[in-house]
Amino acid sequence: MRIGSAKILIVDDESSVSLLLSHQLSLAGYETYTADNAFDALKLLYENSYDLLITDIKMPNMNGIELVRQLRLFNPDLPVIISSAIKDGETIKLALKIGVNDYITKPYALDELLFSVQRALDHGRILQENRRYQHRLEEMIRQQREKLNNLFTGTISSLIKAQEARFHGTAGHSARVADIAVRIGRAIGCKDEALRKLHTAGLLHDIGMIGVQDSIIQKPAALTEQEIAIIQSHPVAGVDILSPIFDDESLLRAIRHHHESYDGSGYPDGLKEIEIPLGARILIIAESYDSMTSFRPYRDTLKPEQAVEIIKSLRGVKYDPDLVDAFVQSLEEAEAEKSMTLEYSDVVVEVVESEAIN
Repeated sequence: MRIGSAKILIVDDESSVSLLLSHQLSLAGYETYTADNAFDALKLLYENSYDLLITDIKMPNMNGIELVRQLRLFNPDLPVIISSAIKDGETIKLALKIGVNDYITKPYALDELLFSVQRALDHGRILQENRRYQHRLEEMIRQQREKLNNLFTGTISSLIKAQEARFHGTAGHSARVADIAVRIGRAIGCKDEALRKLHTAGLLHDIGMIGVQDSIIQKPAALTEQEIAIIQSHPVAGVDILSPIFDDESLLRAIRHHHESYDGSGYPDGLKEIEIPLGARILIIAESYDSMTSFRPYRDTLKPEQAVEIIKSLRGVKYDPDLVDAFVQSLEEAEAEKSMTLEYSDVVVEVVESEAIN
């Protein structure tokens, strides 16, 4: 750090000592500030930015060691020099242990002081540069990981779309489940990050179905026990596909458990109630609704209101009761928004037609 740019706070209860030290450092080109007790020093350190702290040890109410301890709670990197007449080895060892850069004993030569100050400032500069580099590196890693995750999610989504396109009625299923899950999440107050995870889990929840034969998925008759076991293996298979790329445990657990029932009768692990991750409890409602209202070769397609009544009838059995309420609320809100949009469109059409006539 260039001399003249460094701001140094000097703390000593003897004003003559702090004034002398301030004078010596000012002559050397440093910008100096003083405090005559640790409490005032802490206030200054919290409210202002300094490059170095020089403090005495023996002061009333709070000594220099405790001052440094308190400082480290909110500023772990500020260089500290202790300047004291105490020459006790244990005190010096304790000071160095709590992060003091140097310990100089009074009286000291001016060149010894200046050398210690410059060395501490250099150490502080290196710490700051390392911290900035670490932050930049962490941000670069985060951005690269996000890019990889987005690329992988896009690739998987393309595979899911290709899979869904094989069968009439399943196209767009995962996207619709993702949208419904997000609406339920909003209804219970989930924040942006949680909503993002819900959307991703909705898109990827059925990725494990890639390994299920077409003949089983399209079979109009009742499935055999073996075929049922194959179908029920898809949540675990999905996690096996995704876990090498996604390290988000909550996302993977939502996908693994999205067929668990609230009463414990679901699969793959027979979890019940709050043992089931929140994301999975949301996904099972979203998937059930979309499946009921979409074409399937093995049953009739239900109207939305019929699907809602079935889901409501299974509150506390297959579905989390509170989340069923949130789901119904989200549908009502979506319907209200749709009505408002249609009304606005009608008004716009009327205005345009009126202007055209005039």
